[in-house]
Amino acid sequence: MNTFPWIRNLDEREHLLNPQWREKLHLKEYVEEEYQKALRETPVLKTDTKTMIRQRQLSYINMKYFMTNLLDRKDRMTMGASLEVRVPFCDKELVNFLYNVPFQFKYHSKVEKKLLRDAYKKTVIDEVVERKKSPYPKSNSKKYHQMVVSVLEDCLKNPDSILYELFDMNKIKDLMYSDKELEVPWYGQLMRKTAFLAYLYQIDYWFRTYHIEIGGE
Repeated sequence: MNTFPWIRNLDEREHLLNPQWREKLHLKEYVEEEYQKALRETPVLKTDTKTMIRQRQLSYINMKYFMTNLLDRKDRMTMGASLEVRVPFCDKELVNFLYNVPFQFKYHSKVEKKLLRDAYKKTVIDEVVERKKSPYPKSNSKKYHQMVVSVLEDCLKNPDSILYELFDMNKIKDLMYSDKELEVPWYGQLMRKTAFLAYLYQIDYWFRTYHIEIGGE
């Protein structure tokens, strides 16, 4: 698809907004502009084939948009628990080096991260080297979902919540109390309805805590 891989359901997202904000924000145009801008910014070599350029573009937009979000969340969640977590594979020099390693070295024999696995084959036990990548983060806990719905319900008891201003609450409540899932993930590979509802709670919290006001035309 000719857009960010993690925003495949833009129509569904836009549909949840109040009509005046759908008209005012021009989300599709904004996303398209950002996507094309990122493609133009992608560092490529004159010798790159069309396929290689596309692979670089995917790497670049993931680093610039998707990965930075994950790192920011990692920092906030761990610092909130008085922990400092290191992410050595995000080292700038390592990222710069691997950006120019051909994709066929990173993925071959139908095994993802093959280059990384091979690099540590003699120093890390096979059980770790060969294990399937575990996606991060996701909770399958029904209790967590119930907790998210509960805090969102508390938000909606306040008639002045910014959520009433921004969203079609009939559609939001339909999501909250129905068994239906979002057709595609809200963010990344796995985060679906529960993550979206938690995101709404965070919007409300942000506006209340920092006294945010919407202004301008």
